[in-house]
Amino acid sequence: MKFTRPTRNQLVVSIFFVVLLTLTVYIYWPGINCCFILDDSINLHYLEFITQKPSWHKLYLFVMDGIASELGRPVSLITFAAQHYSWPNNPEHFKYVNLVIHLLNGILIFVLCRQLFSKGRMSSEKQNYLALIVTAIWLLHPIQVSTVLYVIQRMAQLSCLFSLISLVCYIKGRFLYIANRKTSGVLLMTVAYGFFGIIAILSKENAILLPLFVLSIEYTFLRQLKRDRLWKIWAWIFAYIPLILLSAYLISSIDNFIADYANRNLSMYEHLLSEARILIDYIGKIFVIQPNGYGVYNDDYLPSKGLFNPIGTSLAVLTVLALLASAYVIRNKQKYNFIVFGILWFFAAHLLESSFIPLELYFEHRNYLAI
Repeated sequence: MKFTRPTRNQLVVSIFFVVLLTLTVYIYWPGINCCFILDDSINLHYLEFITQKPSWHKLYLFVMDGIASELGRPVSLITFAAQHYSWPNNPEHFKYVNLVIHLLNGILIFVLCRQLFSKGRMSSEKQNYLALIVTAIWLLHPIQVSTVLYVIQRMAQLSCLFSLISLVCYIKGRFLYIANRKTSGVLLMTVAYGFFGIIAILSKENAILLPLFVLSIEYTFLRQLKRDRLWKIWAWIFAYIPLILLSAYLISSIDNFIADYANRNLSMYEHLLSEARILIDYIGKIFVIQPNGYGVYNDDYLPSKGLFNPIGTSLAVLTVLALLASAYVIRNKQKYNFIVFGILWFFAAHLLESSFIPLELYFEHRNYLAI
């Protein structure tokens, strides 16, 4: 095997990347030595019984009887079970792992960006630097702190991790496919996308939106690629049909959602109006750094009671609609791929947790992948 000497650009980018990862650790390190908060204890308290007298049966019960959702998120719970010896006196041990996952996600963000940019008109050097900038913003942005240092949000991190692996493998398979290695391409797209996609869902359910991420990539950065009959069959099986089934499930659950709202202090309509304001608030926090504007405690967020109560509600709704409409209008212009992709990706990532489903209104960790 012939050794290829790295170029000057590759060496510079590699050095900057190592510095970036080191800087990320340095910035997060002071927050490692902190306590468990909010629902950490609710989800993890059974670890104490495992520690008292470990057994495979107790581990099995902990992993399979998760209370965070109907699926239980067993993949995430496996990682917590492996650290049962640190509960409840060493929260920093759990946060070490969260930080490592954050760094791994940063590496995958870089790889994904390089894949996406490779089909544009930029030189390889510009692709590397732009991917590095995107990764740096993602790793260091303060809105990520409430995910990385909030122990139980490892679930969101792992869902992100396996979703990114799935997307990276999908794009690699897609490139093989258009290089006339169709069998290898379809196999990689199917096995990697399906396998890691399922693991992502079993880490946290919002990974079920993975088909939307694939389509947002396919119809922006990869829009020039050939889509023959075989790919269209693959897309229907692994993207369109899952989305149709998800939509059918959500529609069939409307009555249950409405019943759940009866026990809350706002209606589904008010929840939707509030989420429009919150989405714009998230975007504001992403683009404009607010030194005192981030945190995990948002219970005092004022919900919307009408389209003009508060007045910012109507402006937020109009802004959301304008962003989506603009993405549709400019969708066929390649020079706007970045803008269209950003809009589609952001709103796709928020489609479940920031919509009509009766969840808590406001959590910054919902932006972990969306950003």
